[in-house]
This record gives sequence, structure tokens and C-alpha cells, in this order.
Amino acid sequence: MATTAPLTPASLRGAPKRRRREATIRVIFAGAAAGSLVISIAIIVTLLARAIRWMTSIDQSWLIGEGWFPRRNEFDILTLLEGSIVISLIAMVVAAPLGLGAALYLSEYASPRARRTLKPILETLAGIPSVVLGFFALTVIQPTIVVGVFGAQGSSSFLAAGLAVGILIVPLVASVS
Repeated sequence: MATTAPLTPASLRGAPKRRRREATIRVIFAGAAAGSLVISIAIIVTLLARAIRWMTSIDQSWLIGEGWFPRRNEFDILTLLEGSIVISLIAMVVAAPLGLGAALYLSEYASPRARRTLKPILETLAGIPSVVLGFFALTVIQPTIVVGVFGAQGSSSFLAAGLAVGILIVPLVASVS
């Protein structure tokens, strides 16, 4: 058995060239993080300044009306909030069981071969742009599923949008789970 020299604090520090290179990389990463923080703060400040300027230039009662009627120049914030909540609830009814089921299957029951096949498919679903999924909701989900299966006509756009958003967030739910 070969004898090795005992470890000293000087030998644990490493070579001076490596320490200089690591210090340079540390400075570059710190600069990138600071730049990212500055850009994020600038975006927030710009958005807030324009939002405040817009909110002070309009009549506040204009935002709380009787509904969303763009042709009559009536834009109700409560209608937007209500629609967002309804679509989010529909999306969670779709995404929670599918995402949790996919995560449970992939982590506990799938064979390594099935996991190698299904995990990239699930990750590819996360890469679909929301605009493409919105178009898919209008052209496929709305006429085929919502009208054909459920027979819904009146609030069917809520259902189509909720289903599309649910499909969109399934990979997120699965990866977080």
C-alpha cells in the first residue's frame, strides 16, 4: 500500500491558477445575477409607472360597469376577474388529476423503458406555445369536445379555454408533483 502525504490547509486550497479562475467566474456570475435583478426591477418600475399614469388619466367608474362590451366602450374589470377564476378552476379540474396521475405513474409504476418514452413526451407538451394551444382550443376543442360531447353552447368558450389551459399546465403539475 502506497503512503500518501497528510492533507494540509495549503493543499486543500488548490492551485493559485484555479483559485483565480474560480474568482473570475464568481465575479461573472455575480454580475449576471445583478444585471438580471436590475432588468427585472426596471421592468416592474416601467410597468407600474405606465399603469399609474393610465389609471389617473381615466375615470375610475369606467372600470366597474355592467359587463364587457367593447363596442359600447364598456370594459368591466370584474368580468375579467370572474372569467379568469372560472377558467382557472376548470383548468385545475383537468390538470390536477392528470398531472398527479402522470407523476405518480412515472415515479412509482412505470418501467424504466416506459419512463424513458413517456417523460420526454410530457416535457414536449410543456413546450407547446400557448398561442398554438389557444388556436387548437378554438378549432378543435370548442367544436368537437365542448359542443359535440357536452352540447354546451352559451358558456362553451369558458369550457374550451379551461380545457386548453388545463392541458397546458399538466406538465407543470406533473413535474412539481
